[in-house]
Amino acid sequence: MQYRIYLDDLRYPSTGRTKLQLILAWIKNFLRFKRYTCGVWTVCRNSKAFKKSIQEWKNISDKNYYPYPLYISFDHDLGDKDPENGKSLMNWFINYLMDNLFKNDGDPIGVIGKFNLSSITVNVHSANTVGAENIQKMWDNFVDFKLSGN
Repeated sequence: MQYRIYLDDLRYPSTGRTKLQLILAWIKNFLRFKRYTCGVWTVCRNSKAFKKSIQEWKNISDKNYYPYPLYISFDHDLGDKDPENGKSLMNWFINYLMDNLFKNDGDPIGVIGKFNLSSITVNVHSANTVGAENIQKMWDNFVDFKLSGN
């Protein structure tokens, strides 16, 4: 099983669900977790929900699950109340992968079968073009670095 994360303080991913279904999902989960599922997406409205979602998923992962999201869509600006932004969360996610999925020799740990870092798709849907470019470059540089054998 795989999951996708949509990080944004305002927008919704395209799901085909009605507005009423989105509102009911929001009431059910947002008040409790500051995140909710929306079709195949786990929607995170702030940095705390983003980190918690990734950490909790790893804790429930078993041999049938990938211990990381296979698709993440980032927004850069997460509102005035959140001290972090998409770039700082991308940095956190890269460090999380390094700390939890790679040994010192670069071999993946905790993954059944061949670990393929390039299987993680990162999208940036921010209106902040400079911030969006920085997030995407950070991810691309990380993937290139790890795939080059480092």
